[in-house]
Amino acid sequence: MSFVTVERRRFLEDLAALLISWGMPAHSAYLYGYLLLRNEPVGLSEMAADLRMSKSQACVAAKVLEETSNAKKSKEPGSKRVFYSAPDDYSGPFISQVDLMGSVTKLLQDKGPSVAFGNASTRLQELTAYCLAMRDAMDGVVRSFTRSNSKQ
Repeated sequence: MSFVTVERRRFLEDLAALLISWGMPAHSAYLYGYLLLRNEPVGLSEMAADLRMSKSQACVAAKVLEETSNAKKSKEPGSKRVFYSAPDDYSGPFISQVDLMGSVTKLLQDKGPSVAFGNASTRLQELTAYCLAMRDAMDGVVRSFTRSNSKQ
């Protein structure tokens, strides 16, 4: 019997749709949600079967998650088998959004004054302030949870 019930599949599809819109690859988004639901590390074969993807797709998705700190990789002692689990730090998917907000802010600050005049200039200045405040707020939340997670 598969770990992924109809209700869990709906949850994974909904979460994946949100994460895909933020730029996470589709298979990685499904796998990320799946790992969040698992209580124990899981191997590639089981992940692939549960998520109805090939083992190579599961492997690539897991590597993407591992590289972005959205999954932890572990090995079984004395074996070549690899297992993946949800990370202890949940900021991974959100750090890229903080970075993106920082990039937008930098562009507005660097290029806005030379391309916009009058009302448009005022609009870009207000947008710059908004983006800067959002980036700082998001970064503060990520740092706060990362710090509190490392104390546990």
